Amino acid sequence: MADAKEKNKETKPEQTSEASKQKARLKKGVICAAVLAVVAIVLGAVLSSVGYRGTVKKIAKAYRTGQPDQLYAMTWFPDAEEEAEDGAFTRSSCESSVNGIHKAFSDYFGGKKYHIRYRITKHTEMNEKRLADINESFQIGFDGNVPTIEKVLDVEVKFTARRFFKKTSATETFTLLKVNGEWMLKDPAWDSYYFE
Repeated sequence: MADAKEKNKETKPEQTSEASKQKARLKKGVICAAVLAVVAIVLGAVLSSVGYRGTVKKIAKAYRTGQPDQLYAMTWFPDAEEEAEDGAFTRSSCESSVNGIHKAFSDYFGGKKYHIRYRITKHTEMNEKRLADINESFQIGFDGNVPTIEKVLDVEVKFTARRFFKKTSATETFTLLKVNGEWMLKDPAWDSYYFE
């Protein structure tokens, strides 16, 4: 009987030690999972703010807040002369686009407040040959004094306005240019000459 008590005393510390090791492993696992979750959230936030998605996020903000000047500020002009020529038309296009969506949403909701969300529904990258043709046209048209356009993307964005359980949507397509590593909006005045 004394031997049995001694065996229990000997096994209890081992069992306790094994149980505390399992608790420690579980605790480490939970901490690792929490750290990975935080990293994933931060990484997702960073990635949605850079590249063309970051530019689309800024465009969406201009639409949500009804500020066409923010849209105009993201438009790329090869030089000051081009901005002077096209600036009024481009500013007017930005105002028409932003105000048009807000008017449609406001009419739908009877002038009452609503909340706008956006989602990129598709994007298409211009092929290399067409991009090379556009860059050649720009170099000729601007006497070689413009930076090379690195990429061109057509991005389709769906704006959804919601008020309680009622919602409506509108879709806009934006042409984004990557110039000097930065994504910007294409000037709407160029459609007929450079991009069609």
